[in-house]
Amino acid sequence: MPRTRFKLNDPYAEIDWLYGIVASIDDAALVLGADRHILYANPAAEALFELAGSESPRAGEWHTRLYYPDRMQRCAVAELLRSAGTESAPAIALCLANTAGSSMALSLKIRKLDSRQGQAYLLLFSPRSPSPAPATESAAELLEHSPNLSTVLNHMPAMIGYWDRNLRNRFGNTAYEEWFGFTPSSMLGKHIREVIGDKLYELNKPYLDAVLRGEAQYFQRTIVDVAGRERYTQAAYLPDYADGRVIGFFVLVTDVTELKRAQKRVSESEASLRAIYDNLPFLAWMKDRDGRYLQANKHWLQAVGVNQTHALNGITDYDIWPRELAEHYQAVDREVMQNRRQIQLTERAFDGGRETWTETIKSPVIGENGEVLGTTGLARDITEQRIAEETLRNYSERLRLATQASAIGICEWDIGSGQADWDARMYQIFGIAQGTPIDYDVWAQLVVADDLPRCKAKLRKLIHHKREQHWEFRIRRQNDGSLRYIQAAAIVGSSPNGEQQKIVGVNIDVTRYKTIEHALRDSEAHLAHAQAQAHLAVGAWIAI
Repeated sequence: MPRTRFKLNDPYAEIDWLYGIVASIDDAALVLGADRHILYANPAAEALFELAGSESPRAGEWHTRLYYPDRMQRCAVAELLRSAGTESAPAIALCLANTAGSSMALSLKIRKLDSRQGQAYLLLFSPRSPSPAPATESAAELLEHSPNLSTVLNHMPAMIGYWDRNLRNRFGNTAYEEWFGFTPSSMLGKHIREVIGDKLYELNKPYLDAVLRGEAQYFQRTIVDVAGRERYTQAAYLPDYADGRVIGFFVLVTDVTELKRAQKRVSESEASLRAIYDNLPFLAWMKDRDGRYLQANKHWLQAVGVNQTHALNGITDYDIWPRELAEHYQAVDREVMQNRRQIQLTERAFDGGRETWTETIKSPVIGENGEVLGTTGLARDITEQRIAEETLRNYSERLRLATQASAIGICEWDIGSGQADWDARMYQIFGIAQGTPIDYDVWAQLVVADDLPRCKAKLRKLIHHKREQHWEFRIRRQNDGSLRYIQAAAIVGSSPNGEQQKIVGVNIDVTRYKTIEHALRDSEAHLAHAQAQAHLAVGAWIAI
């Protein structure tokens, strides 16, 4: 008879009759469609699951308070429906937690129904007598009365405790004494406010309220311990359930002071490096081994038109420069990484028709394990320097040609060491092989002995008064011993701090002019003598 289906003349009457039967039973009955929505709930089910006045919810929305008997795992009704069959199946023991914090023991039977409209599911919830719970200790009692476990927890480098839902301590390891001055026995039964203090309690209260609602909490907190030391912590509050409700929570507080200090040192170091980086007088950047920019100083950012460092966002040379130039830069980077050595380049370019020069230094970035991580680069505009160097070269060449044409030798004397730096003309004038080291003694040996005291006096006066001096002296050339007449002029060069550094002077070989001068003087003497003789002869003739 149980499998017999009544056949009534009116199908709608049959449906009404069947729903009337279901509505009259005391057990909670639910009919779910294939899509898991509730098709029908009898009055007992509406009351049990508080469905009155609500739209048809899906399985998973109405049974959030259903647990298995251990009260630790929620019942996933949708999973049970997948295994339901058309035959009667054993009842499933469950419990339903209510808003008052207590629970109701239930028995659930599920049966799949086949109808003309498709599959459906009948769920029948009936009260059951709760089986006596095994004599087990609560989590707090287990912590409190298990010596071995307590010993292990007391040696943990963190604060570990258990607090009931009234915020009374049920267990605490010895770390609490170091932090707050309470031994495990002295804090037992105390309210958490008494242990951690009013200020910290008010700061932590939002997390305490949340964990008592069943929400695990993770947060950081700065704590001043009983010794007055400021310590940084990572805290975790984990709820403990019994009979479907929170009865307390575990506390795990880890000291992360050293980690925070290390992070602070790293942050300060990064800030210092950034300050140095940004104040370098040239462009600086860093790329990874794939050519993506990681860092750049403000000069580089300004040069390429990027506003902030974070705007780099892994861009490459191809996002900044013309393709030909980007390929050149990438090729140099690959060479630097492959050879694992620094490269220095001087590159010429044209900016709006203006010739520019850039000096670039690229180096590999090598990690601790020897792996090449990327490249770093420095670049500076040396256009003005190149122009100045070219101008100096032109002036130097002009001076060389002028001194060569005029037989002028240029020399520098270091006043402290007495060492000299001569140009080629000076070596030629003194008859010394070019490149021979020159000092005061070498020079003095070639000066004619009668002229040396006057030369020394001029040099002393030059150094003392620091005014330009001019004088003449004679030398005997080292290579052939010939007598040469030298006209000298010199000044003292000073360093920026005013200290004497060197004597800068010129020597001109005026031997030719002196020879002409002596010849002219001899001619004038002969002429004067001849004129005198002629005058005497005329006087004698007149007298006759």
